[in-house]
Amino acid sequence: MDVLIQYEYRASKKEPFGVLLRRLHDGLVQASLPVSYEFGFADSPVAGGVSAVGRAVKKFPQLAPLVQTVSVTGLLAPEHKVITGGDAALPFEILAGVADGLPRSLPFHSARVRFGGPEFGTGPPLVPTGIDACDSWWVNGRQRSLLANFVLDVGESVRVLPAPPGGAGRLSRRIG
Repeated sequence: MDVLIQYEYRASKKEPFGVLLRRLHDGLVQASLPVSYEFGFADSPVAGGVSAVGRAVKKFPQLAPLVQTVSVTGLLAPEHKVITGGDAALPFEILAGVADGLPRSLPFHSARVRFGGPEFGTGPPLVPTGIDACDSWWVNGRQRSLLANFVLDVGESVRVLPAPPGGAGRLSRRIG
């Protein structure tokens, strides 16, 4: 029987987002796991204000092909720009450099980086496995979260869920 396990870690807003991403990346390397990631950085869907996507493209021209214009279906929000891609599209050091700008010089409305791979298991279609680092703005300030989703194959008679095996388990212990 496959069981989806979600760990929620404390993600301090005092630790810069770029430092958090580098710590996760180093943890993957030290756990001998392949490093693969997906990312998304979005401007605010509210009209007006500064475009963090525009600032990021000016600072890192390599991001220009990754910019898309999206609109949120069902909301009266205008179109807004996002930078989205994966490890094949952008080297990690540039991604970490963009994350270093949060929230001052690059005030993205939301930023999400998901480190994943087959070591985390295969979950339901709408629940991606891996480690999600998120930073977003809301009415009461910046919100930061760090989640890990694993799928483990356990027997039906198991009462206490085991820790993730191999490198994924070492990484989860290293994170906290």
